[in-house]
Amino acid sequence: MTGPSDSLRLFGPFELVHHGESVTLGQPRLEELVALLATRPGHSMPRTQIAYHFWPDSNEKQARTNARVLLYRLRNTWPGMAEAIAIDRTTITWRRDAPIVVDVQRFQDLLTQADQSDTAEDRVRLLTNAADCYQGDLLPSCYADWALEAREQLRSRYSTVLEQLVDALLELRQYDKALHRAKQLRDHDPLR
Repeated sequence: MTGPSDSLRLFGPFELVHHGESVTLGQPRLEELVALLATRPGHSMPRTQIAYHFWPDSNEKQARTNARVLLYRLRNTWPGMAEAIAIDRTTITWRRDAPIVVDVQRFQDLLTQADQSDTAEDRVRLLTNAADCYQGDLLPSCYADWALEAREQLRSRYSTVLEQLVDALLELRQYDKALHRAKQLRDHDPLR
């Protein structure tokens, strides 16, 4: 059974932890595959789409073979993979109920909760937790189109979180904390 010590960090350097121990996938494509799936929980991706994503210049048979080998390597390097990723003959899906904390999912969940919060104190707490989740850009060493787009969207959302947090802290007259978050915003997005 997977415990709370299972996590996946996609903000900043990729880090996968299973039962408190770091799992080294050892291949950028494996990391990208895990990230691609983890950022779309519950969304089934056809195996052919994965094959063509990673090997666009290969013929169909070779691309499918390469995808099978990639999934085989993932199974062998990550002992908890089956708890997080469902693989059938035609699709691959990150399980919505995966017992692993994914920082990107947590960031987005906290933002949703902050938008629905009733009190300024709750809003500050949730926005603070969301801001603390963001430990750097999404997969900074991945230059796939999907990652570049998601990275830019998340960067923008983080800037918005910091702006909202500064405003909420000022409303609560917590000026030192507001100044600290304003400096974070300046460092993150100097043009904002």
